[in-house]
Amino acid sequence: MCMGAALIRGIKNIVYAYEDVMGGAGRLPLHSLTPLYAQADVQIVSGVMRSESLALFQAFFRNPTCDYWKDSLLARYTLDAE
Repeated sequence: MCMGAALIRGIKNIVYAYEDVMGGAGRLPLHSLTPLYAQADVQIVSGVMRSESLALFQAFFRNPTCDYWKDSLLARYTLDAE
């Protein structure tokens, strides 16, 4: 939904740090979608400051008082990531 909103709004550049193992659209082949999205002229850049972002996510999931998404696919993936 976020990716669709960005494309409809005409955003041309999307930059992100940490990949979404739960199904983010950043790696989605736009040409395979409906014409509204397939014709979008957008550049997607991933991994910008990934290590810093990963460290923040890992600290979040290691916090013993945080039960949010505990033992989820995202938490396991993040804690195992390098």
